[in-house]
Amino acid sequence: MGNLEALSIYKNKSFVVAIGDPLLKRSLIEKAALASVNYVNLLSRHTVVMPEYLKGLGIIICDGVIVTVDCTIGSHVLLNLNVTVGHDVTIGNYCSVMPGANISGNVTIGEATLIGSGAVILQGITIGSNVRVGAGAVVTQNVPDNCTVVGVPARIIKNHGK
Repeated sequence: MGNLEALSIYKNKSFVVAIGDPLLKRSLIEKAALASVNYVNLLSRHTVVMPEYLKGLGIIICDGVIVTVDCTIGSHVLLNLNVTVGHDVTIGNYCSVMPGANISGNVTIGEATLIGSGAVILQGITIGSNVRVGAGAVVTQNVPDNCTVVGVPARIIKNHGK
């Protein structure tokens, strides 16, 4: 479609940003804000999610995703193939949850966080902003902002800035 300046010719069109990396996604969306881009939500027909849980725009929900009750999903969130989201979960803006991840009930995930393929987030956990959860990790404890966790159980292996 061209560079960010080219977006001006699409002023009456609607978009989603299909980029998995939360930080890159946020950066591009913030730059595109100057072009007055309109965002829509893109949901597969093969999902289970109540529209009132979608609190933002630019949300992509792929095949096989199940979002249970009383959830809040922020803007520009990607829920990839076969993700499950338990009750009372909050997912912040710009997050990406990769295929097969399972988020248990009463979990809070901050902004611009990546949950890797097959990861499991246990009940009642809070994950900060700008976090990377490795593929297959099992998160059993709260995770602070700006870090990477991997393993079973998940442990911090790296602290990083915004």
